[in-house]
Amino acid sequence: MNENIIEMRNITIEYFMKKYTLCAVDNVDFDIKRGTITALVGESGSGKTTLANAILQNISSPGKLSNGSVTMHTKDESIRIDELDYHGIKDFRWSKVSMVFQASQNTLNPVMTIFDQFYETAIEHQPHLSKSDVEKRTIEVLKYVKLDYERVLNSYPHELSGGMKQRVMIAFSLLLEPELIILDEPTTALDVITQDYIFKILRRINKELGITMLLMTHDIAIVAKYANYVGVMYNGKLVEYGTTFDVFKKSQHAYTRRLIESTPSLIGDVKDFKIYDELPIDLSRLKPKTK
Repeated sequence: MNENIIEMRNITIEYFMKKYTLCAVDNVDFDIKRGTITALVGESGSGKTTLANAILQNISSPGKLSNGSVTMHTKDESIRIDELDYHGIKDFRWSKVSMVFQASQNTLNPVMTIFDQFYETAIEHQPHLSKSDVEKRTIEVLKYVKLDYERVLNSYPHELSGGMKQRVMIAFSLLLEPELIILDEPTTALDVITQDYIFKILRRINKELGITMLLMTHDIAIVAKYANYVGVMYNGKLVEYGTTFDVFKKSQHAYTRRLIESTPSLIGDVKDFKIYDELPIDLSRLKPKTK
C-alpha cells in the first residue's frame, strides 16, 4: 500500500477574470501521508482551501485546474481524481473523501431534521442503501461523536448548540466511511473549551478508525498540538513542508518563522509578540490576461 494517500503534482489553479488571470495555486507538489493529520496553514487568500478543493474537484467558478494531477491511493485502487467524469466524482465524494466546511454549522438545512439530511446525503451518493441501513449508520456515527442520537435524529438545526452542530457535521463526514476527511477551519466561532473537545474527537477518529485528515487552519497552537505534518502556503505557493517538529523548530522559510512569531503566548511577555503588516502579493497583477 502506498505511503501517501494523496499525491498532488504540479498543481496550478487559476481564476479567469475579465482583465486578469488570478493564479490562486502556483505549481504546487503536495503529499498527504496515510493515517496522519496533515495541516495546511497560511493567511486568508494564501491558497490553502483552493488547493484542498482540488482533491474534491470542487473549485468554484470561474476557477479551473489548469495544470497538474491529483491521485488518491485508496485501500483498493489508485484513482486519478482530475480525470473523473461527473458520475465518477459523484461516487467518489463522501465515499472516498469527505469535507467539513468552514462555518459548516450554516450548511445544515434549517427546514429538515438531522436524520432526513443524513438520509438524503447517503442515498444521493449510494442509492442502493435502505432507510434502515442509513439510520443504523447514522446512529453509529452520532454516538461516536458523543451525541445523544435519540434527541438529535429528529431535531432541527436550530434546536442544537454550536458545538452540537459541529459534531453533527463531523458525523456527516463519517457517514459513508471515507478514507480521508478534509477539515476547513472546523472550529470557527466556537469557544476555546469546545474547540479542544472537538479536536480530541477528531484525533480519536484518526487514531481508532485510521482515517487520514487534512486540516486547514490559522491556529498555529492547534497545529502544534494535533498535526503530524505541516505545509505552509504563501501567495499560492507551498513554501515549506515537513513534520510538525521540523517546521516549528527548524523553519527554513522566513514566512513560516513570521507565522510562528506572530502567535501570542499565554506565558510569554507581551513585548515579545510580533505583528507583521506586510501585505501579500496582489495575485491579480501577476498574470495579465492575454488577448
